[in-house]
Amino acid sequence: MADDAGPRRLRTRTGCLTCRERHLKCDEAQPVCARCQRGKRQCVQADAAKDSFRHGHNPSRNVQGFTNVRYGERARTFDGTAEWVGVPATLDFVDETEAVASGYAGSPASTAGDNSASTLSAQAALSPDGESSSAVVYPPRHRTLSSSSHLSRATSLRSPASNPQTSDIYRTQSHPSSSVHNIRSAGSDTASASQQLRAEENASSTPPETIVSSVQTKRLEDYEQAYLIRVFAEQWGPGLDSMDSDRHFTFEVQRRALHCPILLYAILSVSSLHLSRISNYDVSLAERYYEESVRLLIPMLTDPSNAEHANLLAATVILRVYEQMNVPMYGNDQECHLSGSTALVSASSPPPSIGLRDAAFWVYLRQDIYMAILNQRPMKVDLSSIPSPDAVCLTSQSSDCMWARRMVAIMAHIVAFCFGDGDKSVSKWDELRALAHDWDARKPNSFEPYYWRDRDVEAGRYWPDYWLTADWHVSGNLYYHHGQTLLLIYQPHTLPGIGGLRHRRKLEKDILAHARVICGICASNKLSEARRIAGHALFACGPFFTDRKEQSLILELLGSAEKENGWPTGTVVRALVEEWRGEV
Repeated sequence: MADDAGPRRLRTRTGCLTCRERHLKCDEAQPVCARCQRGKRQCVQADAAKDSFRHGHNPSRNVQGFTNVRYGERARTFDGTAEWVGVPATLDFVDETEAVASGYAGSPASTAGDNSASTLSAQAALSPDGESSSAVVYPPRHRTLSSSSHLSRATSLRSPASNPQTSDIYRTQSHPSSSVHNIRSAGSDTASASQQLRAEENASSTPPETIVSSVQTKRLEDYEQAYLIRVFAEQWGPGLDSMDSDRHFTFEVQRRALHCPILLYAILSVSSLHLSRISNYDVSLAERYYEESVRLLIPMLTDPSNAEHANLLAATVILRVYEQMNVPMYGNDQECHLSGSTALVSASSPPPSIGLRDAAFWVYLRQDIYMAILNQRPMKVDLSSIPSPDAVCLTSQSSDCMWARRMVAIMAHIVAFCFGDGDKSVSKWDELRALAHDWDARKPNSFEPYYWRDRDVEAGRYWPDYWLTADWHVSGNLYYHHGQTLLLIYQPHTLPGIGGLRHRRKLEKDILAHARVICGICASNKLSEARRIAGHALFACGPFFTDRKEQSLILELLGSAEKENGWPTGTVVRALVEEWRGEV
C-alpha cells in the first residue's frame, strides 16, 4: 500500500546545489545524486520546495537570522544597521567586467582598447585564413569571455527575441543545463558564431569537394578534441549518412566544425558521450561540450534568417542524438532538440536537393519517425514540407540514395496515417500500400541482396541471411519492411465472425514474415543505423513473436545496439518483455 511507504519526499525545484552550480540536470537522489556520485563530488542537497517563493531565504524578510545555514554556510540576513537606498523604476543591468571596472578609474582609453582588441580577435576568427582559432581549439572549461562579450550581452538583454517560435523552444523546454545559459549566452562568442555561420554558408555554395580544396583548413591543437572528431566520423557519421552518398556527416561537418564552434561542440558532446557509454570515459566532458554548444546555439535562434543555415540544422540534429542517448540517464525524452529542428525546418524554405542542409533534413525526418513510433504520437514535421514520394525519384537513373529517401518519405506518410489525426479511410490505406509496393517493384537491382538464404530453424538459423551492399540499401529495405508491418497492424479492414479470425491469423503471419526479414537484415549487416531502425521497428512488431528463442535473439540484438553502439534500447526491451509477459 502507498500509505505504508511513509510520507512522500518533497521534490526540490533545482536538484542538488552542486548540479545547480554546474547547470546540470539532477536526478535528486539522496543522499548523493547520480551525477555527483559519478563525478566524485560533494553533493550538497537543496531544501524541499513547498512554495514558489521561499522568504526564509530572502535576507529582507529574514531579519531575525537564518538558523539552518546550509547554502554554502552563509546566513541570509541583513545587518540591523544596513542603509537602504532608493531604486529608480527602470533599471539596466550590466555585468561588471574588466572594461567596466576600468571606467571607474577614469580610464576610457583602456576600455576602448579592450573592445578594439576583442573586435580584431573576432574578425580574425571569422576569416577562413585567420590565425586565431581560440574560439574553436580550447575546451569549454578553459575558455574565457572577452570584455566586449559582457557589454554586448547587457545590450542583448534589452532586445526581445525576434523569432520566439524558434528560440522559445530552447528557453522553455531544453536540457536543464541550457536554461541557465540562455541569459548569459549573447556575447562576442555568439556574435562570432553568427558571423562564422554566415561566412561558412556563403563558402559552401559549391560542392563539398571544391570547398575542401579551395578553403584553407584550420587545424585543431587539442589532441582530445581531434580524437573525438575522429570518433564521430567513424562511429556516427556513417549512420547519419546512411542515405547520403556524399557523406556530409562523415566528412563535411568535420571541416565545417573547424570554423563553426556550435558544430564543433555538438560533435564533441556526442563523441564523448558515446565513449562514456561503451567505456570508462568521463561523462562530465560530454556535459561540458553539450552545455557550450547549447549556449552558443540559443542566441542563433533569435534571428529568423539563421533558420536557412545548414550548420544550424546540422548542429541541432547532432544535439538531438546526444539528447536521445541521455534517455537512460533521465528516464524521459523531452524531445527539445527535435522540436528545435522542427522549428528550423518550419521557418525556412524547403531544403535543396544537395548539400549539408538537405542531408540534415533527412536525418531530422528519420529522428521524427523514430519518436512518433516509439511514443505512438503524430509526427512533429509538417507533411507539406516533405517532398512527396513521387517527387523524390521516379526514374531508374535516380541515385540509390534518392530511392532510399523516397521510401523514408513514404514511411513518414505511413506513420502519419497510423498515429496522426488525419484520414483513416480504407482508400487512404490502399493508397499508402500501393506506394510501398510500387517502391519495392521499381527499386534498382542494387537494393536486392547479393546473398540471400532463407531461415532454417532446424539448423539454428532463425533469421534469413540478407547481405546488402551499401548503407542506403540497408536503410531503404528496413524502412520498406517496417512500413509494411505498420500498415498491416493498422489495417482498417475488419471482418466479422470466423472470417475475421482467419483474417487476423493471416495478418499476424504476414507481420512476422516482414519482422523476420528486419531481424535478418540487421543481423546480416552489422551497421549502427540498421540496429537503430530495427529498434523502433521491433517496438511495433516485436510483440507478435511467440517463440522463446526468437524473443531471446531479439533481446540480444537490442542489447548489442546499446553495448556496442551506445544507443539506448532499454525502453524497447522493457516494452517487449512486458508484452511477452516475462516469459524470456
